[in-house]
This record gives sequence, structure tokens and C-alpha cells, in this order.
Amino acid sequence: AGPPAVTPTDERRVGAVAEALPAGPYCYVRLEGPDWLATLGACPAVAARVQARIFGWRQDHASARLGRRFERVGFATLTMESNP
Repeated sequence: AGPPAVTPTDERRVGAVAEALPAGPYCYVRLEGPDWLATLGACPAVAARVQARIFGWRQDHASARLGRRFERVGFATLTMESNP
């Protein structure tokens, strides 16, 4: 059956990194709130402020590398916020 489909979106969020989990070439990041984001590349530091552009959401996402399931994951690019 394969993994659940990704629902396209174009959302932006800004916030501090609450958790970051490296998983091979990906990083799973949780900002304030319950949602997790998956991005390519190195994980940002916890408490770093980032801007996220979310391209799609997947419900009931399984990460084999982490050995866990996520209720919902957004696939995103992250940009570090510059200090004022």
C-alpha cells in the first residue's frame, strides 16, 4: 500500500526549536507546539529561531531511522532567523 500521501500546502512558521532529532540526511524538528517538521540537512540547535516553509503534510508518518511514528509531519525547508 505504501506510505500515506502527502497533502500539499504552502505554509510558513517562525519559532524556536524545541526538539531536533537527526535521522541520516534528514532532521526532524519540533517548534513550539505539537507538529513535527522534516527537513534535509543538519539539525538546528535547540532554542535556535528558525523560519520554516512547509510544502506538504503527511499523516501517520513512520521514520524507520528513528524507529518511531509521527501523528503528522510537515516537509519543510528551514532558514535561521538573523538576530536584529
